[in-house]
Amino acid sequence: MQHFKRAKYFSRNSPLSCYNAGVKKPSQPQTRTSKKILCATVHSPQNPRVRFFANAPGKSPPFDDITHRVKRLIIEEIQDDSGECYLLRLDSEGELVWRTLHPSLQETKWYVEFEFGLPEEKWQPYSDAAP
Repeated sequence: MQHFKRAKYFSRNSPLSCYNAGVKKPSQPQTRTSKKILCATVHSPQNPRVRFFANAPGKSPPFDDITHRVKRLIIEEIQDDSGECYLLRLDSEGELVWRTLHPSLQETKWYVEFEFGLPEEKWQPYSDAAP
């Protein structure tokens, strides 16, 4: 049996740390406003292409698969000239399960089609009264 030496890890403040590899920290947190524009109801596939996990301290394994909780999707368009959109995945109670950032509205729709098999025609305009 071969034994390996444990690698030496650097702290976040170390100049050799991967956390500091050419990335400048913003001086102030960015505030970005967004507007909800589209929504859709989905069912998690039996064999999902993408899975979401949440911490579950004290359990073995120390995380829970929360993919099955996703019931509704909302696309939020960021109100600047970037064209970026957030994809919000909500549960049946309307609580946020997961959020991802995508470079454009079209790429967000393509990603949803990949992840859930939802065609573009199934999107509905968002309204606050929607379930």
